Amino acid sequence: MSETQSDIAAVLAALGEVSGQIHVLDTDRDDKIRAARAAGASWTQIGEALGISKQSAWERYRKLEEAR
Repeated sequence: MSETQSDIAAVLAALGEVSGQIHVLDTDRDDKIRAARAAGASWTQIGEALGISKQSAWERYRKLEEAR
């Protein structure tokens, strides 16, 4: 395997690890949003915690409530 192929393999392996970490973090975030909504948090509060608008939070995460 050439040095370039070895570099590519290393980067792709690291990319796979990052993707797995993102999946874990996405799942944790979704669980926290479900818990916040169940506890009575508003979409405004959730949006503020995520650094986005309440409309964006609602549009992106409302399906988490529907899936319950």
